[in-house]
Amino acid sequence: MRLSLVIPTMNRSEDLSCLLRSVAAQTRPPDEVVIVDQSDNVKTKAVVDDFIKLGKAEATKVVYFFTEEKSLVSARNRGVEKSTGDVISFSDDDVIFYSDYFERILFYLQDKTIGGISGNVVVKERASGFKWQVRKMLMTFFLVSNYRGGLTFSTFGYPIHEREICETTAVQLLPGCSMCFRRELLLKNTSDTWFKGYGYREDVDLSYRISRQAKLIMVADARYIHNQSPVNRLNRFRLKKMEFDVYQYLAKKYIGENLFRWILFYYSLTGLFIIDLLENLSGTVTGRKGGL
Repeated sequence: MRLSLVIPTMNRSEDLSCLLRSVAAQTRPPDEVVIVDQSDNVKTKAVVDDFIKLGKAEATKVVYFFTEEKSLVSARNRGVEKSTGDVISFSDDDVIFYSDYFERILFYLQDKTIGGISGNVVVKERASGFKWQVRKMLMTFFLVSNYRGGLTFSTFGYPIHEREICETTAVQLLPGCSMCFRRELLLKNTSDTWFKGYGYREDVDLSYRISRQAKLIMVADARYIHNQSPVNRLNRFRLKKMEFDVYQYLAKKYIGENLFRWILFYYSLTGLFIIDLLENLSGTVTGRKGGL
């Protein structure tokens, strides 16, 4: 089974260097690494050249190409086109894999019923405390998240990322920072190019579509670190604007003309507004330890 690793990257040469070192250290390295560079400088190309020259992953073919288009989903689609693997793994450039990550992933993919898979993100500081419990309760109450890696009936929901899992878990949604799919499924389900630039919930859209055709799982013993690089992040206002646009787009895509589900959608959207308001009043930021 051939494995291709597709890495879209932009202006994160230091992060990419760390990722490539973790790829080189794999007990079962990818057969090829496809790097889609959208950077504004030549630093990324230099990192890739050094990686190739030093022969850090002799068993791995490295495919590099540059594009001026700044689009995560377009970069993923082009990476798929350039790849040759039976399994295609997408990785953010600020991820670091444990040394047996791909060995474990390919072990589970021996089961032909599994169409997509992700590993177990290492959570350095698990959210806890009273404010976190209130936030989780409100997110559940307003159908914003079920914390099981699936879409809610109002088309909200997120991949599991706030905690480490203890066992193999069937899900509908995989985290975009590290997700693998069988090639034939990706050829039928390309990333939606409506999502522009930075992208948000494009991983939800892609993995949910594939989950309706094949089984998706997350596994506990394939571990990785997501460093969440501060480079290329949107400010809070732009992020919230993007979130609103994306939520509405996905609702139109998956709800159609179902009036009851539209009512639930706006119920969830109202809930998100209330949660954000409470977080601002309490001086916390979503996602931080103990945050509301």
